[in-house]
Order: sequence, then C-alpha cells, then structure tokens
Amino acid sequence: LRAERGAAVARDRGASILASAEGGTDLTVAAGGLPVSGPLPLGRRATAIPAALVQAIFRAPRPQGGKSVYRGVELPGGYAVLRLEAVEPGDPGQVTRDLRDQRKQQLARQVGIGEVESLAEAVRAAADGVGAGDRFTADAEAP
Repeated sequence: LRAERGAAVARDRGASILASAEGGTDLTVAAGGLPVSGPLPLGRRATAIPAALVQAIFRAPRPQGGKSVYRGVELPGGYAVLRLEAVEPGDPGQVTRDLRDQRKQQLARQVGIGEVESLAEAVRAAADGVGAGDRFTADAEAP
C-alpha cells in the first residue's frame, strides 16, 4: 500500500514537473530541488539508465527548431521526466560486416518466429475440436 501511494505521489509530482518544463520553466527550477542529470549521450543499448527510459527517449520525436522535447516516464518505484535536446544519427559506416550479418540473422529469426506463431494461431482458430488450452504453459495447474 505504501509503495502504491509512493508511486502515485511520484507520478503526480512528475506530471507537474513535466507540465512546468513544457510551459517554459527551466527543468532544474521545475524539479524544485530534485536531482537533475546533465546532458547524457545515449545509444539504443544504454545500460546507465532504466530500459523504459531509453525506450521513451528513442520513441520521442526529434526536437525541431532548437526546442527540446519533454516526456514523462513511469518507472518501477518512481517517475522520470526527460528532456531530449538533440538527435545524432548513427554512422552505418562504423558497423562491421560481421555485425551487420549477425543482425540480419537475428532479424530473420525474429520474423520466422512471428510467422510460425501466426500460423499456429490461424490453425488453432480454424480447427474443430477441443484443444489443450493453456495446459502446456508454465502457469498451468498440475492435474
């Protein structure tokens, strides 16, 4: 119960800080004494900050006309407000051929798994009869 209340307070406080920052108040001032990190260059696989925050950063639109983009992100046990100031595109020339080939194989595997799952779902939907349901999942109860 205490954790739920704390999360609600963090979310409300974070939303307030976000609204102030979007309204033009400096983020440090809007944070009202809460810690604010300086600019931090990040890649998609950054581990210095929570994964949910990295995902939010890379989903945010590019800043236009020198205006920063602000987003609020709920995190386990808290809330973060991010300010995206600039986006620097990666240089494909720096990726080795081996790494490109490895990524192609990973993508092909992911696509293949998705196609097999879709096919299995279509077969289940078209089949007549009674299936095992979720009997084969880890959450299924023992007989």
